[in-house]
Formats: sequence, C-alpha cells, structure tokens
Amino acid sequence: MPVKLLTIVCLLVSVHRVCAEVGDVTLQTDHEQYPGEGAFQSPAGCVNWATRDATTDHERSLGVFHWLLTHQWHLMSPQEWCIPGRVPGANPNDYEMVVYDANKGRFSYGYGLCGTVHAWNEVYWQAAEFPARRRAFPGHTNSEIFYDGKWRMYDTDMAGIVFNRDGSVAGYDEITSDLSLLERPQGSWPRYPFAWPSDFETMKRGWEEVAKGGNWYKLYHGGYAALPGIVHLRSGETFTRYPHPDGFGDRDKRRFWHQLKDGPNRDWTFANGGVPFHRGPESNSRGRTSYGNALFEYSPDLTSEKCFEGSVARSPNLAATPKGLRGTDDKSSTITFHHFSPYVICGDPVDDRDPLLGRATEGLIVEGDCTGDVTISVSADQGQSWAEPISVADKFRHDLTELAKGRYGWWIRFSLAPGASLKLLRTTTTCQLNQAMYPRLKPVETKVTFRSHPRAVVPVLPRLEEESATLNRFEVRELRSDNLDFVGRSSDERLAYRVRGPKPAEVVFRVPAETPLAGISAAARFSVRSPSPEGAEYQLEYSVDGGQSWQELGAAIPPSDNEFSSGWVYGQRDFPETTGKDVLVKVRLFGGGYGTGLMTAELYGIRATSTSSASQVTYSWFEGDSRQEFSFDVPANREEFTVKIPTGRQTRDDFVRIAIP
Repeated sequence: MPVKLLTIVCLLVSVHRVCAEVGDVTLQTDHEQYPGEGAFQSPAGCVNWATRDATTDHERSLGVFHWLLTHQWHLMSPQEWCIPGRVPGANPNDYEMVVYDANKGRFSYGYGLCGTVHAWNEVYWQAAEFPARRRAFPGHTNSEIFYDGKWRMYDTDMAGIVFNRDGSVAGYDEITSDLSLLERPQGSWPRYPFAWPSDFETMKRGWEEVAKGGNWYKLYHGGYAALPGIVHLRSGETFTRYPHPDGFGDRDKRRFWHQLKDGPNRDWTFANGGVPFHRGPESNSRGRTSYGNALFEYSPDLTSEKCFEGSVARSPNLAATPKGLRGTDDKSSTITFHHFSPYVICGDPVDDRDPLLGRATEGLIVEGDCTGDVTISVSADQGQSWAEPISVADKFRHDLTELAKGRYGWWIRFSLAPGASLKLLRTTTTCQLNQAMYPRLKPVETKVTFRSHPRAVVPVLPRLEEESATLNRFEVRELRSDNLDFVGRSSDERLAYRVRGPKPAEVVFRVPAETPLAGISAAARFSVRSPSPEGAEYQLEYSVDGGQSWQELGAAIPPSDNEFSSGWVYGQRDFPETTGKDVLVKVRLFGGGYGTGLMTAELYGIRATSTSSASQVTYSWFEGDSRQEFSFDVPANREEFTVKIPTGRQTRDDFVRIAIP
C-alpha cells in the first residue's frame, strides 16, 4: 500500500480512565542458564547474573565471556528500518542498517556477525565497569576490555580466548609479541572450537598477520542500549511466548524476520549446551539454536472506558457505549490504538525464506465488527507517516503485516463517520524472540517469579527527514544552537544535523507522555573525525522542568586512538519520583574543533501506569511425548509473586502465556 508522509499533532484526551493493566511484566525461573527476562531485562541484570559468584576482575570478565557465548551466536546481522529511503535486506553489506542496540539484540535476535555482536558486547563490558572497544583482525573483529592495567582480548563470535603464562587473559600486544601463547594448554576454555582444528589454524594465521604490523583499528562506542525491555499489557490482552519456531504449525508456517529458509538458525554455537568447554577435539560448541516467537493478542472491551488504556489518541466526541465505540454528536470521530514491545514484528514469508524483501503474512492481523462507514489506517512510525485508509464493513479481517514488519510497534487509527460504531476489535501481533530470553523450566521442579511495576514505554523515534515535521513533533527549536544546521536524513545523507564551525552545538528533543514520567532512556549517534581529535565529547542531558535545569544522562568521549568515524552516546535514568508529562533530552556535540554532526536520536519515555490488575500465567511443556500444563493466578497489586511448578525429569518447553482479563 502507498504510504503518505504527514505532519500530525496527536490529540491526547485527558479523562478519568478505568484501567485494568499490568505494567512492566516479567518472569524469572530458577533455570541455571536461561532464567528469562526477569534476570536479563537490562545489560546490568545480565552482568549481575553472569558474575554472581565472581570476586576478582579476572573472574568477572570470564563470567561475562561465558554468558555471551551462551546467549549470542553467529549469523548474518539483523537489519531494520534505520534510514529513510532504505529497505532492510536490500544490501546485506549495508552496515548503516544493522541493529547496534544491544537491548534489541538481546530480546529479538541473539545473533549477528562479528562486528555486530562485539558492538553489542561493549554495552555488557561497560555495564561490568570495564572500558571496552572493538579491534580489527584479518577478516574479523574482536573485543578488547581493560582491567589490571592492560587491554585483554575476548572473541565471543569465534569463541577465542588466549591466556598469558601467569593465567591472565592476553590482549593483542601480548599475543602478537609471543605467538606461542596460542599453543599453550588452557584447560577447558574455548579456543576457536567450532571447526576444530581448522578454525584454530585459520585464526593462528590471522594472529601471525597481525604480528607483522600494520594498523588493526581500534573502534570505540560502536554499540549502545536504548530500547527498554518493558512489556505493558492491557485489559483483554494476552502475551504468549514460544521458545521454538513451530508455535504456529509446520515449517511452512514459521514467522520470522531474517533472510534464511525456515528462519534464523545455527548449529555452531555454545547456546543450549550447558557450560562451555573445549578440550582439543572435544567441546559442546556444536549445539543448535534457532528462534522463538512472541505473540500479542489484544481484544479490548469497547463498551468500557478500560479500552482507552490501549489508545494513544482519540477525538473528544468518541465514547464507549453499550453498543461499542461511537461518536456522541453528528460529527466524525477517531481513535488510535497502539502496540509497542521490545520484540521485533515479524511475519510468515510467502517464499518461506525472505520476509524482508518478499511479502509476509500473519505478522499483524486486525479484525472486528462495525456498523456504518468506518476506515482504518496504519502507522509504523508513531504517526509520522500513514498508509492509505482501508474501508471496512460489518465483520472484517485484514492482514497488515507488510505495514508493520521489522518494527517494534504500530498505531491503528479508526475513523468513524457520524452514526458509525466499532463493536468488536481484535489485533494479533507476532514478533521474533531470542530463544535465550525465554524463562525456561527445569527438571523435577521449577520456581517461577512473576514481577510487575507500574510503567510502560513511550517511543519517540523521529525520522529526522524533514525539518518542519521534526519541529512540529520532536525538537524544541528555541533551544537549538545557532551553529547547528538541520540537514535531513535520507538514503544518501547520513546526517540529520551538521555542526557549523569548531564550537560545541546542542539540540533538544521533547518526550511527551499521557501519564507522568518515571524515567527516560535515550541514545544518539554522532559523526566524528578519525582518529578522534583531542577534546571531542558527546553528551546527553535531560530536564524535567522545561529546560531550567539539566541532569547528565550519558557521555561518550572518544579517545585519541579511536578510528571509528561514528559512535553512540546513550543513557538511562529512573526518576526518584514521577515527574510531569514532558521530559526534554539535550544532545551536545563537540568534535574537538573539527566537523561533526548528529546522525540520529532514539528516545524512550518510561511513563507511570496504574497499579497492576490480576493476571493469569500458564506454562505448557512436554514430558516425553506427553503435554503438560500448569496455570496460576497472580492477585492484583502484587509486584512480585512466586510459585513452584511440578515439572518432571524430561522437561521440554512449549509456551508460556500471561493473560489480563
């Protein structure tokens, strides 16, 4: 369908709302490796889990290394709608389209090429308080982290680690000055095990090449974390996760977001294989991993005001009546429902191989029942552009996957002519899930902890393509520096703003919400000269008082040996108390006196929701060939609730569902 770019102002109607929602819902089990998002919701949570038994920096670094080996794997890097005018998958080598948000990588993917996963890894190393960077290698990329006075190499993509003679982890300088370290016994720690010994020989030749000299680039600030791992469920919504790719039937019904027959999969990985080990030809590195699905089904009660908790905008003359949603006068009325989650929307590719460039189905279904003249329109970018309206009548069902695939949310606007009504509505959104995030059961007995907190995400993701649209929705123009020019992003232009002259520049964006804000998460990508000039610095700040005062949110200071021509600055803060419904985020750009600019910005408000309603959790699994099921009810207003599930000795996960009445 054609898409029209429109400048719009959302009409948020403030009325008393009867809510039955559950904010920020997570599950955590006592599985020894894969306890779920309750433990892995943030990079800090992942690091805390991975290092819970460590006492030294050496032990902590190895704990994070093990965690990364078992929760990420090698495959073509995921691409998304990062740049106006470019299509994901059109060019596999278009690294501008690659996902560098570690939070997206963790929830939706878990796989990428070496440069991608080591960019994500920077986030985890930094969460563990280790300075981190990527390093070039022949045909490859590694990570280096700094502690105890030295840079040390950790390759989670090829599963390579090398030890000095004193037992410490070696870095580039030490390996290249003593190549015999590659041959030393190192217990059960992985040393390029996947195609043993050919992988080892290939990487050994690579280290020999590095040892000859040359410039093996040092790259900083390649990864970031911005998208909050928060799922918010509304009244009438269910959230089902399948840890395997066949939740909807046979192979030809698989739903995914990748360009590979049957979906992303790999049989050279430590994932799903227990604690990694490698002793010569013996290792558990040839495990098999794939993907799962996250399914959101939403059926709001359109006769109750509770349905408005699922909307982002509506006209003042729209009301919930015993006959459904109707206008209260002789004028047209509108309501816009929405969905947003940390899981990328996918689809069933018609060719079973490529949902990116080819047509896909079953990723977004909208169905319902109406009377009179009703149209629906879809936006996948928070109302910055809309597809052509679709007329619906009586009972309707439309597959809108093509308008939402590769995104994390949608808006669906219903326009009702005078006298028309929307009686029933059901939306079904299918997303891709990283298997390592599923809260797995374990044999004999599993403790499951349900948690919820009263918060939800407000995505503010400006296209930064056209200045008037940016000013209308996102930027506070009067706070922009005089030396900062709007350029406008396009398929041929990387920059959104360009700094004119050698001095620092600033631009400020607004993050509005319907309810008071409890936190903020943001990231901005900047361009920088390579190597980085002395004094270059990029900062994020936030203000809860309209710009009268500012607090630090994040900072990126590229060191003088940085040879990466762009980077990310990011940060996240929870507010001590919920604040007003608007937060400002400032991006400060200083290229050390040289040319620089802002490429893009991603902003997420974390707004307060009402106290949690009751919910029901259902686990399904197999004991051999026998399917088992266990359900438990979580009372309203409980932030934490724990049960024990009587699993058997041969447990195989099937699905877990959270339902809000």
